[in-house]
Amino acid sequence: MKKSLLAAFALFIALAVNAQIPGTMKWTVKNSPATEAASLYRTAPLAVAADGSVFTTGTFDQPITIGKYALENVATSAYLAKYSATGEALWGISLSGAATITCIAVDADGQAYVAGIFADAVTVGSTDGNGQTINGKADETKQTSAFVAKYSADGKLLAVKTVYTAPNAEVAGTGLYFPESGDVYFRPKQMKVADGKLYVSAVYTGDVSMDNVAWGGRYVNIFDAMFSDLPSVGLFAMDAATLAGAQSVVLLQGTEKITTVQMMPEDICFTVDAGVVYVGFVANGKMKLTSKDGEQAIDMAYDEVGNYEHAFILSAIGANTQTSIHHVAAHDKSYGTDHISAMAVAGDKLYVGGTFYNELAFNKLKTSKGAADMFVACLNKDDMKVVWAGTDAYDEGDANNFDEVMTGLAVYNGNVFATGYAEQKDRTVTARLSFLFTATGTASAGDNGLIGALAYNGEMFAVNVVDRLDVNTAAYEFGTPSAIAFVDDTANVNGQVYTIDGKVLGRVPQASLRKGLYLVKKNGKVEKLWVR
Repeated sequence: MKKSLLAAFALFIALAVNAQIPGTMKWTVKNSPATEAASLYRTAPLAVAADGSVFTTGTFDQPITIGKYALENVATSAYLAKYSATGEALWGISLSGAATITCIAVDADGQAYVAGIFADAVTVGSTDGNGQTINGKADETKQTSAFVAKYSADGKLLAVKTVYTAPNAEVAGTGLYFPESGDVYFRPKQMKVADGKLYVSAVYTGDVSMDNVAWGGRYVNIFDAMFSDLPSVGLFAMDAATLAGAQSVVLLQGTEKITTVQMMPEDICFTVDAGVVYVGFVANGKMKLTSKDGEQAIDMAYDEVGNYEHAFILSAIGANTQTSIHHVAAHDKSYGTDHISAMAVAGDKLYVGGTFYNELAFNKLKTSKGAADMFVACLNKDDMKVVWAGTDAYDEGDANNFDEVMTGLAVYNGNVFATGYAEQKDRTVTARLSFLFTATGTASAGDNGLIGALAYNGEMFAVNVVDRLDVNTAAYEFGTPSAIAFVDDTANVNGQVYTIDGKVLGRVPQASLRKGLYLVKKNGKVEKLWVR
């Protein structure tokens, strides 16, 4: 065998050894909620409670059964399900109507909070049959209204709140504002429960008025012929017990209500630790950051030919507001490539994960390959100085045709497990991406299926693996990754066999397995099996 082939084979084996989820799988279940890809919410969120139980969400366009609960859809509806720490289906409820759950959180008592978007009339279900019907904006068929709902640990609906936006009256009165269906919206992005408060981040257009929250809209003047909506991003907090008394925590938006340049925030993400709210933004142009400590102007570079700086902005909001701006060089790939998708605090470190194009804001010596790269950055949480930053260095193709998406991040013993995928602009998945980052930022690639969502709590984490129209939810215990067993062509597998993305194959002889990586459960333990 030539040296090049030997080297390639050695690299292949090395990647196989690294291709592992960082823990031991405890259980997996499969759900088949959709009859067509358009009805499946690929990145539907999930959450892990302190007792190891797992809450999953999704959309469904056909009847499904979760445990003893039979759920009926109205067109494409949403569902919330709970599984025990051993994988038993405990309960499920539906949000019957045009609804999508976009984020979820669980408190220390196992109560679940969900938020999302909806249209028309939606019945928010409850395991005791006492659901509640909510109504979206009149004459709007797209999911532009928002809801926040709270559930007891046994699935009873405890409270529900709706959020709406409206065009700014001054702009609407000019006679130059012609919104189409879907232009004015409020979309919750992420939720956290801490210190008796429920924190919710959102992207919105128009004006928002909710309890003590009063957020204004932003618009672009197109050649003095018409006004078009520009998004803003914000974070608010409400009483977790009652979902009342919402107050603004932080808001990032264009400096001016009306501008002739399309300047806007592009993303928001956050986490909460020890009474401090850590918020990450991506934005371009001239921005205004508003918090309890007042307003701060943040300007990013741009020019007349369409080159924009897409800066990453981090704020720590505690006794005072501390903001760190990580500037990058401007580029012409205007929007959609730079995101903060996940944040976490572990010990004295703040971890930030997402995607970027061109320069990495947290280490400018690193540049993206192809359309974008996933990244993870480790910072000191007290001063937000960068300790290390790593990228996946995966080249998915031209930036005009492809993109990368990060779907989750989990931190354990200083290591980071990051998940995502590459896709074409039409959202066709072209590669499954998962990486283990060491405590120094070195990344090794995995092959764990198309992980659409990742959540963790303490020693446990869970993933949703999407396989065509099926969703496989699997729960893991952190620790040393299970070993890979190498077998020859005559060996038999004496145990329950799963594919790496959680499909059950049953007790099958090894000879019937194709070459590849499998999970084998024997005597309560899970090992990895590499058939070659």
